[in-house]
Amino acid sequence: LVHQLLMEKECLFPLRLSVNGVTKEFLALLDTGNMLVDPLTKEPVLVAEADLFREVLPREILTLSQLLSQGGFPDNKALDFSPEWAARIRFISYTSVGKKRGFLLGFRPDEVCLMQKEPKRLPPVVIGLYHLTALSRAGNYQALLPASILNGVY
Repeated sequence: LVHQLLMEKECLFPLRLSVNGVTKEFLALLDTGNMLVDPLTKEPVLVAEADLFREVLPREILTLSQLLSQGGFPDNKALDFSPEWAARIRFISYTSVGKKRGFLLGFRPDEVCLMQKEPKRLPPVVIGLYHLTALSRAGNYQALLPASILNGVY
């Protein structure tokens, strides 16, 4: 109980993401081992459960993300997005425990805010879409927040 209370107080962060006027709030666990960065911009990658963004993202982006998570390779039709979404999409190569190589589909939101007494806008970030299972067995959080994002916020 004490461990859970400390984790919730010190390691869970309420976030609000905005894309095209649509917002989504969720909890993220501070993940000091998350070193993922967007290869183009070098912005850190916040890994989040893809289901969180069903109301935020176009269906074809979620479908492409699912295909990549299963190790599939998209054809040209799967990569046909509006110019506005094409500019937001990122392919992120990663290595993790139990998986030598993989790709996450990521997207650049308009903003991500840390929701405390006063909302604090976080530095630019890419959201990596995770499909395999829930990140938290107990459902306490839906995303993994890299520690590097909090630099300059605190």
